Amino acid sequence: MTNNTISTLKKVLRKYGRFLRLKFRLISAFFKTERGKLIAKIIKYAFQFTIVIFLIYQLTDIGWNDFFKSLPTQSLFYLLFLLIFFALPVTEIFTYNLSWDLGFREGILIFLKKRVFNKSVMEYSGELQLFTWARNNFNISDKEVFRVIRDNNIMSSVASTFVAFGLLLAFLLGDQITLMKYLKNHGNLITITGVAFISVILLAVAYRFRKYFFSMSKKVALSVCGLHILRLIILNIAQVLQWHIVMPNIPLRIWFTFLSLQIILNRIPFLPNKDLIFIGTSLEVSKLINVSSAGLAGILVTQGVLEKVTNVILYIVITFIEKRKKAKSESPQSEKEISEPTA
Repeated sequence: MTNNTISTLKKVLRKYGRFLRLKFRLISAFFKTERGKLIAKIIKYAFQFTIVIFLIYQLTDIGWNDFFKSLPTQSLFYLLFLLIFFALPVTEIFTYNLSWDLGFREGILIFLKKRVFNKSVMEYSGELQLFTWARNNFNISDKEVFRVIRDNNIMSSVASTFVAFGLLLAFLLGDQITLMKYLKNHGNLITITGVAFISVILLAVAYRFRKYFFSMSKKVALSVCGLHILRLIILNIAQVLQWHIVMPNIPLRIWFTFLSLQIILNRIPFLPNKDLIFIGTSLEVSKLINVSSAGLAGILVTQGVLEKVTNVILYIVITFIEKRKKAKSESPQSEKEISEPTA
């Protein structure tokens, strides 16, 4: 790139950045009003209701008896679920510990809470919880807290994108995605290739101008990215294994197809209820590739229910622990008087 081109790009980025900030402030201001909050709730619940109704229709079409007979009974399935669930919070203890001094106990509580909010409330609402917690627990500025969270999110996204496209490319080259024949027949392969190409270009531009919106040192950034790549590789292996142990007669390329679908959906930002959308989409895809819809529904719905139930239980437990800790910290004098009785 020439100096003139770089200068022009900088001006465009600054102008576009100001435009986005203005729009974001206007939208944020609207959704803080009573009418905005009401509209946001209506949209959220209407979307959730639509997905749930669609899933109920699909399960009814499959047959409820067949569905209940197909629920997983293997204990390893549930152990792998715990591994998949706790993988991100545990990894984030190590990645954030590169910037903050975190103990395992306090770290696991806040990062589990972050995961629960991102999955059950809204994407990135967990980061808001983390920001509030960090500013109250560390003697650093709000700007520094924001930078650490932002940089960790960026490196996590880079790792996710790298692993996602790496796996998709490996599956494509190895002809391991059964659905590709269907996509080729319908001309959608060009679209997928185009999305991948644009993503690579955006990553290249982001790297070129990284110093304008990224402050983490190269050493820490590589460590964070490496930990997330390791997590994602283990996670994807565990996911395929979890499905395979329930339906071992299904070829691995079929599970790679569903894993690819999950990867693509997870790369779509701000998409609510990704788990439910994945279940619905997978059940439709199963009809195209001759996979038992009842068996697949048993696996995916069980995963979804476990996810929701675990989120609720953890939220209750974490809230109880936080309230107990707060009450204890607010009455140190009373505890001292109790522990030191008068003569």
